[in-house]
Parts: sequence; structure tokens; C-alpha cells
Amino acid sequence: MSWYPDDKTWLKARKAQWKEVKKSLKEVGFYSPQDIKLIKEYFLYGPDKEPMRTVDNDGDIQRKISYMGMVAIWLYPSFDKESIIEELHKFRST
Repeated sequence: MSWYPDDKTWLKARKAQWKEVKKSLKEVGFYSPQDIKLIKEYFLYGPDKEPMRTVDNDGDIQRKISYMGMVAIWLYPSFDKESIIEELHKFRST
């Protein structure tokens, strides 16, 4: 995984980046305040802390937020092609 939330320097830099990300997300207009809160957790701490999908009682995978596939790639903290593709497939499979 490319997130390092236990690294205080990394997390501080990531929090500074969040201000611009949040501004951009609000400009898009697709996301509710609750969506933005979830996206922030994903942005800062990664999918281990805030997975953007859940499994319902029938075993079906549900997205927590619509329009998340390409946003997840935009928010991904690495330029490693294979990691990015793997993350994108997680969203495309739902």
C-alpha cells in the first residue's frame, strides 16, 4: 500500500494537500458533505481504514460513494502503475 499514515511527516504533507483536494471536490458538485468526509479519510489513511465499498447482507458489494473510480486514482498517493491499476479494478468490479 502507498499510504503511510503512521509517518508524521508524510501525513502532515498529505493533510496540507487535502485543502486543494477538498476545494476541487466541492467545485465538482457531485459530493455531499458526508461523501467528502469519507473521501478525506480515504485520502489521508487509505482503503485499509476507509474502504470505499461495503458488502450488504446479500453479499453484494456496494459503493459508499458514486463517481469514485477515477477520483480514487486521482487521490492515490503513488505513481506506481501496477498499484494504481489494482486500486482502479477494485472500483470497476462493483
